[in-house]
Amino acid sequence: MSNSDAPSHPPIYDSLVQEHGDVLNETRRVAEQIRHEVDEVLNGQSRRGEGPQEG
Repeated sequence: MSNSDAPSHPPIYDSLVQEHGDVLNETRRVAEQIRHEVDEVLNGQSRRGEGPQEG
């Protein structure tokens, strides 16, 4: 395997993914979803398409 190939994980990583799911990828996915939601809120949009509430 050369340095240009994708990094390989140690064998224990594969067994942990089988037992517990791919926690790292799930964490990345949720973080991206949260970032998107925060961007919407900061831009004055809610998740339901409502504008900012005036009070």
